[in-house]
Amino acid sequence: MIKYGDRLNGVNPRLQQVVQLAATLCPIDIYVIEGVRTIERQRELVAAGKSKTMNSRHLNGGAVDLWDGKSWEREKFMPIRRAMLDAADRLKVNITHGADWNRNGVIEGGRDSWDYPHWQIEP
Repeated sequence: MIKYGDRLNGVNPRLQQVVQLAATLCPIDIYVIEGVRTIERQRELVAAGKSKTMNSRHLNGGAVDLWDGKSWEREKFMPIRRAMLDAADRLKVNITHGADWNRNGVIEGGRDSWDYPHWQIEP
């Protein structure tokens, strides 16, 4: 089930479809933390060190942050990750998970990865 689904308003429709299908596949609830951000909100997050860029996909509706509503531990994001990747594959939508970046923004995964809530649609 999706919690706070209204936060998907303005998010790319294809990414919304992935999240909606993932919610039916996922064994836990998916909480939408944030979808579209204002430039002011992005500045706040960068200043607080919670975002690394002013060129976020959240600014144009190309990204969404998802959570289980309970824990920030990496392992707790895995059911959502599996459901999102499965849904994207079924819908033939190219997405990237923030856990597949290293601190330089290069997609590679592994121990240096970060931003587990973040999902973005790729061109």
